[in-house]
Amino acid sequence: MQRNGLIYWPTLCVFGDSIAVGSDDREAGGWVARLRLDWNQREKISVYDLGVDGDRTEQLLRRLAGEAAARNASVIVIAIGANDLGWHGSEGTDVALFRKRYEGILTEAERFTRRILVLGLLNVDEGDESHGVRNEQVTAFNIIIEQLARAHGAEFLALYGLLSPQDFADGLHPNASGHARLAPLIGQELERLGWDT
Repeated sequence: MQRNGLIYWPTLCVFGDSIAVGSDDREAGGWVARLRLDWNQREKISVYDLGVDGDRTEQLLRRLAGEAAARNASVIVIAIGANDLGWHGSEGTDVALFRKRYEGILTEAERFTRRILVLGLLNVDEGDESHGVRNEQVTAFNIIIEQLARAHGAEFLALYGLLSPQDFADGLHPNASGHARLAPLIGQELERLGWDT
């Protein structure tokens, strides 16, 4: 995959699903948008939101290389897996297949940079039964995600338990208050690692 020869500045690429897109944050457009606004004011690394509504590991594995190459990814944040749980009655991804695809995502990301931050999956509000996801499923997938991140030498940031019921729009997707809690936490981790410039 040929890199974009016209981009010379540092770029942070966030790959994910609708939570990365931030569509339920009607105040600021999600944690990625909030991080971008903050860092733009401080002339930090350029931030690209490459989240796609409905994406599972299968779709991200297919598109990561092309999108990372187009933006000369210096830092990659991976925030995927919620849709693989299967929600609103959809069938989830088999655990073995999830592991295989997530490992493929990390292998693809390593072709562009060693600065990879993997985000664990958020807890869900089980009081809202419309999504059909249980936190025991989330915990099982988070174990896989963290194991693979560690095996690949990537950084892992646990987000499970961070949000309260009032931080969700539908028990699964964060609302504005949820994204407002996520943005500084993720930003601070990237700054701690020295990956913000």
